Amino acid sequence: MKILFLGPACADLIDCMKDFGDEVVQTEDRITGDLPVLDDTEFLVSYRYQHILKPDVVDRFPRRVINLHISYLPWNRGRHPNVWSFVEDSPKGVTIHYIDPGVDTGDILAQGEVQFSDTETLRTSYNTLSARIEELFKQTWPDIRSGRMEARPQPPGGSVHKMKDLKTIEHLLVKGWDTPVAGLIGKGVERKDCGSLMERAVKSSNLVQRSDVNRRYGRNDFTAWVNELTAPLEYRTVLDVCCGTGNQLLQFAARSGLRELVGVDLSGDSLEKARARLAETGFDEKLSLLRTSMEEMFSRPELSGTQFDLIACFYGLYYSRNVEDTLHGMLDHLSEHGTLLIVGPYGKNNASLFELLQRHFPLPDLVLRSATTFMEQEVHPVLTAHTKVEAVSFVNPVEYPEPQALIDYWRASTFHSKEHEPAVVRDVEDHFRRDGSFVVEKHVMAYIARKA
Repeated sequence: MKILFLGPACADLIDCMKDFGDEVVQTEDRITGDLPVLDDTEFLVSYRYQHILKPDVVDRFPRRVINLHISYLPWNRGRHPNVWSFVEDSPKGVTIHYIDPGVDTGDILAQGEVQFSDTETLRTSYNTLSARIEELFKQTWPDIRSGRMEARPQPPGGSVHKMKDLKTIEHLLVKGWDTPVAGLIGKGVERKDCGSLMERAVKSSNLVQRSDVNRRYGRNDFTAWVNELTAPLEYRTVLDVCCGTGNQLLQFAARSGLRELVGVDLSGDSLEKARARLAETGFDEKLSLLRTSMEEMFSRPELSGTQFDLIACFYGLYYSRNVEDTLHGMLDHLSEHGTLLIVGPYGKNNASLFELLQRHFPLPDLVLRSATTFMEQEVHPVLTAHTKVEAVSFVNPVEYPEPQALIDYWRASTFHSKEHEPAVVRDVEDHFRRDGSFVVEKHVMAYIARKA
């Protein structure tokens, strides 16, 4: 068999393939489907290859084109995977996968996770990953070559980076490739996840549109459910964290005997809308609105040393840069018999919509984490360690009657992708022609926590 090895020469891997009596041709040049070198080639192996293989090449070799990638896919597809695994504090490892038309999106043949200590540098960690992927290839090549190795689709989520993305974090690489990884870990999470996603999340027009859609097409009443949650609670002072345009502030303000109501949010525009809405109720004299982050709110003089009977956070805690610290800060500012109320999506939330979208592009990690696992895996363990917790769930099937309603909701969401909109719109329209409507279930969890 003739094998085309794409990338810088790697004697160990080339010798491994030659051990089977195969001819190996190595090149770093860009390959196109009309090159004569492909005419008698039967298998392509890509390692450190700097060009993306186009469909005219990949389609000629179904399940016979593989790539050796030094990341734990689906995380860190594309360029500089080692750097981003530290900067975004994502899983680290190596993966051998089939090449498809996407960027490192093909089915996984073999992979292994790699752990690093804080004493590593970018260079030493890169060398370790290179050694691991080469060893993995030598172990699995006989089964890959013969077709005995079974592949599996990549799980949803993950991340992808382009060459130009490195520019945004170059200031962190203080010693180039010899930069210690200890100073990089997690430094890009805010840039990537809480940057553009946060902007879309707190934009007041998006908040209003998402809320209106759920209310208009939902079969169950979220506001009534919240009233049922809060009715048994005793409170006269309230802090609403991530208050947005004031949906929950309005509900809290309706409580008889309420003495103080404070709302905190990052969006000044949302706070202005909240103030205007509360003014219509006549409660604005007892209202304080603070534009600040969750990480800094309790250092503000308005909140420092203040305690509240009820601290609530609806659909926002997952944007905290340190969820555990934020929860501890909330607990520290509860009155003696106060209540902490955390509400957010969980489980199969948005499952049907996510399934449709992920046929076209991977959703950001923060979107999937915040919508499905965050409440149970990150909030609940902290609360149960320090409080008595009651969990109450709510399901609201939202039935979209026509394609534009669903597309408008998606455009107002944190996971809209303009690049993939044409393909998604076609898919949505096909669904409506087939089924007449589209149902998205909103799964919501509320944790009612009191100090033990």
